[in-house]
Amino acid sequence: MAMPFNRDAVVDPTAVEQRVIDLVKDAAEVDLGTASPDGVPDSVAVRADVLRAVCGGTWADWEAGRRIHISGAHVNGSFNLSGGHIARPVRFSRCTFSDTVDLSDSRLDQSIEFVDCEMASLVGDRMDAKGDVVIKNVRLRGMLSLCGAELSRDLRCTGTDIRPASGVAINGSNMLVQGTVFLDGGFRAEGEVTFASAAVHGNLDLRGATLHNPPGCSLQARRLVLGGDLLCEEGFRTEGEVCVQWAQMRTFRASGASFSHTEGLAIRADAVRCGAGLYLDRGFHSRGEIRLVGAVIKGELCCTQGTFDNPAGRALDATRFHADDAYLDRGFVAHGEVRLAGGKLERQLCCTKGRFENNGGFALDADGLICGGDVFLNDGFQALGEVRLIGATVHRELNCTRGTFENPNGTAFAGDGLTVHGTMYLDNEFRASGEVRLLRCTIDEQLMCSGSAFDHPGGRALDISGGTVRGDVLLDNGFRSVGQVRLLGTAIGKNLTFDGGELHGTARALDASGMRVGGRMVWLPADTPTGGVDLSYASVGRLTDRPDSWPERGVRLTGFTYRTIQAAMTVDQRLDWLANTEEYSPQSYQQLADAFRSGGQVGAARNVAIAAERAKRKRGRLSRWSRTWNWFLEHSVGYGYSLHRPLIAMIVLGTVNAFLYNWAQSQGVMEAVGRGQVTGKCPANYPCFSAAAYSFETLLPVVNFRQVGNWLPRADSPLGSTLMIWTWLCILLGWVLGIAFAAGLGRVFKRD
Repeated sequence: MAMPFNRDAVVDPTAVEQRVIDLVKDAAEVDLGTASPDGVPDSVAVRADVLRAVCGGTWADWEAGRRIHISGAHVNGSFNLSGGHIARPVRFSRCTFSDTVDLSDSRLDQSIEFVDCEMASLVGDRMDAKGDVVIKNVRLRGMLSLCGAELSRDLRCTGTDIRPASGVAINGSNMLVQGTVFLDGGFRAEGEVTFASAAVHGNLDLRGATLHNPPGCSLQARRLVLGGDLLCEEGFRTEGEVCVQWAQMRTFRASGASFSHTEGLAIRADAVRCGAGLYLDRGFHSRGEIRLVGAVIKGELCCTQGTFDNPAGRALDATRFHADDAYLDRGFVAHGEVRLAGGKLERQLCCTKGRFENNGGFALDADGLICGGDVFLNDGFQALGEVRLIGATVHRELNCTRGTFENPNGTAFAGDGLTVHGTMYLDNEFRASGEVRLLRCTIDEQLMCSGSAFDHPGGRALDISGGTVRGDVLLDNGFRSVGQVRLLGTAIGKNLTFDGGELHGTARALDASGMRVGGRMVWLPADTPTGGVDLSYASVGRLTDRPDSWPERGVRLTGFTYRTIQAAMTVDQRLDWLANTEEYSPQSYQQLADAFRSGGQVGAARNVAIAAERAKRKRGRLSRWSRTWNWFLEHSVGYGYSLHRPLIAMIVLGTVNAFLYNWAQSQGVMEAVGRGQVTGKCPANYPCFSAAAYSFETLLPVVNFRQVGNWLPRADSPLGSTLMIWTWLCILLGWVLGIAFAAGLGRVFKRD
């Protein structure tokens, strides 16, 4: 039970205690240190009960409202003001309290101050203070407890040193402070400082403070509501977890601060709400994970020039955070994973000149990130480990110009399902060691890779398979890939250019099977690609190339289509291009012929069509008979393009034979053989012999001039026998020429 606050509580006061009473009565400062120069303890010793009566008494002869100021006292016993009402301002300076100072459930109408004092502990649970509560430069051997206290003004603990034997240093849970809480100016706490579920209308000022409580919480501010700022700046140092989970504040400022908790989280700020920004910048240094999962920040998350160390885990975890801007740039260094997955930014993510290190793991994980503006991973950005933007959406540009991405044994950049509504820049000294993967990405404007280097030997250097780029894809002007460039099924709305690029693969330098290019494909690499080129079933609007653009082996063009070609290549060079493909494809020849024909080069188209048939015989899967027939058609009618050949042969041979048979008739070698007649003359009612008609009837299988059936060479003479054999050969040759002509004519109708 608390003792009464009245004069009766003072029993047998000592001389020092009486002096204190008299000076307080006269409203004078009580400076026992000055009054006792000999330093004898008895000269400064005051019983706690006396001070209790002095501070809380309502003596009639004392002037109300006057300040009580006691200096240099040594207070013996428990200074118990619990449940009391203190109407006057009270100040203790340079005092020593041997036991606990108890202000619990007290009501203070004015300020109470402890300055340069030393005490065992101070308890102010549920107290109601209308003025400032000042505990400045105080040394506490135990806890400062203000649980549930209500302060109408400030709590000032500037320079105070709290070192309990164990446990909590400050318990401010559920307290209400309508002013500011100052734990600044060299404040130090060994143990947990807690303001869980507290409400502070002003700032929580920890500038220059040192909190030490490993491996537990050094600052526990879960569900803290701040009307102002959380200030952890100007040399703030902490060892142990700082927890502001579900807290609300205007800004969280930790510029130049040091947070260390190597065994766990350095900052736990899940679902924290900051109305005007969160600053971990300008020399900020953390050892242990910084956790901002679900944080909502109106304004910016600024980590410029901050260093985040947690090599074995996540250096910064801001999963599902929401902010206007995020700056991890210009001197930002992270050793460990930086995770921004599922986050949302109203304007921009800037990582310019930032360094992200997590060798063998994720250096930056921004899967599912939604950014309303630009994303900058450029101008000195460095990542050692995988950078992920899988399923992310960037409403303006994604700029990786002069960025360096290193993950040699895996994926350097993963952007599967990435959507960029502007241009994506991987150009001007962009460097990637490891695969750059953009599967099924969507880029509304251009993909710029000019002057960049993609290095992933034996694997895929750049993979945009299934992606959609509505503008140009530029792999030119110094672009260099060591490893396969893969554009499998990629849709490009405008142009694809390799002008001045270099491609060095193993089995395949370029795999663009099924690719669709609405504009030009400029295939003019600086050197002949090392490795094959696969354009099977791809389609482009216009193809621009040159002979040395294509490797000697490993080219696949099956199903490759283009409307026009633009190149200084002869027909023979084009045919060599097709001849060097891995497999024969009649469509490839047909496509080339159509391109020549649409360009008005009918002769070139004819040569390509003939070469296609010849290639079918040499490279197609034909039977021996089919190859023979193909050979015959080539040399007889030129696959239907030289129908004049059999006609000329018939005319020449028919003319020669006409002279031959006319001479044979004059020599009596030809004789009538019809109706039992054997004579060399023309009998009555019998077809007369005509050498010209006889000659052409032998060569024209479907023509009957009534010559061959009625006149034959005489078989009883050597000349007749020879002429008979020649006649049979001409008949056979006529059939052959006729069949060739018919087959060639059929091909003409088939082409038409």
